[in-house]
Amino acid sequence: LSVGSYVVFGTVQEAVSGTPIRRVPVELSWIDPFRAGQSAEAFRSRNEALRYRQAAEALSARSDDDGRYVLCPVPTRKPVMVLTDSDDFEGPIVLVEFGGGRAIVDDGTGPRTIEVTDRILRLDLILTRENR
Repeated sequence: LSVGSYVVFGTVQEAVSGTPIRRVPVELSWIDPFRAGQSAEAFRSRNEALRYRQAAEALSARSDDDGRYVLCPVPTRKPVMVLTDSDDFEGPIVLVEFGGGRAIVDDGTGPRTIEVTDRILRLDLILTRENR
């Protein structure tokens, strides 16, 4: 880990059953700090959210067979946005801001503060099945 960076990890799960979802892309992008005051619910769609990210700055991973993912190194210099994308499921857009041993996380239900020990944040992503 480089100085000033974090690890974000967790599982991708189906909302109703809690079943891990495998092979789901998880992307973390840095966003314009002037937009950081917006809550995740301000982003009406994935495409709208992507407009706020800084060009060419992103980390991506794919959940494994047990639904687990890891993203690192995550620098603290800008707020970050976590997106999941799947043909069958819809995930929240999660905004994260690090500082002072804490992360402020907003998944659209309002910001909450999470203590971050050893610069590692567990962030489980809950997806709902899309109605088709």
